[in-house]
Amino acid sequence: MARVVARDRDALGDFYDELSGILFTIALRMLGDPTDAEEVVQDAFVQMWEKANLYNADLGTPLQWMLRITRNRCVDRIRARGRRAVLVEALENEGWFESGGEGARVPEAGLELHGPLSLTFGVGLDHQREFAAGARWHRG
Repeated sequence: MARVVARDRDALGDFYDELSGILFTIALRMLGDPTDAEEVVQDAFVQMWEKANLYNADLGTPLQWMLRITRNRCVDRIRARGRRAVLVEALENEGWFESGGEGARVPEAGLELHGPLSLTFGVGLDHQREFAAGARWHRG
């Protein structure tokens, strides 16, 4: 870990080679989706790189630390899925989506929105989430 703290990319690569398989397996079991599991593992290693100086050997091994990071990222992803489903259902119930699925309307303003904003207008999500939500919605 000292090498990762010192920003040694080869050390990070070594950790990746050693730990990514087990972390992916755990993430896949928790999430049930290989793409989500890959993203969680990638996020965990990015966090390891960015916060390596916070690692405390008294609290466990690097594997244990990465297992906690991966688990927490999986829990965050599961919670986000639930919030997204609740949001889409609430918007559908309020009549925000046109029946043809081509866009969304804002009844009070007489507006029609298309693309990422169609799911998030007025909801306060950041741009990355707006894009991701819109892309998923348009794929069906």
